[in-house]
Amino acid sequence: MLRDPVSIKKICLWCLIVTLGIVVTCMVFISIVSIWAGCFHMPQSAFWVPILGGGFFLVLVLFLYIRAAKRIFFHMKEKDVLMT
Repeated sequence: MLRDPVSIKKICLWCLIVTLGIVVTCMVFISIVSIWAGCFHMPQSAFWVPILGGGFFLVLVLFLYIRAAKRIFFHMKEKDVLMT
C-alpha cells in the first residue's frame, strides 16, 4: 500500500511558527499590561517609564517575530520530502 509523501521538515517548521506565536502572544500581553499600568498611574511621577518600556518591547517582539516567520517560510521547500 503506497502512502502519500509527508514533509517532516515542513510540519516541524509549522510547529515552530505556532510555538513562537504562543510565546510572542505572552510577551505582547506583558507589554500591554506594562502600558496599562503606566496609563493607570499617571498622577505619579515617571509614569511614562512603563509606557515607553512596554511600547518598545511590543514593537521589538513583533518585529523579531515577523522576521523569524519570514525566514522560516523561506526555508520551507517541497523538495525536502521524506516518505513515511
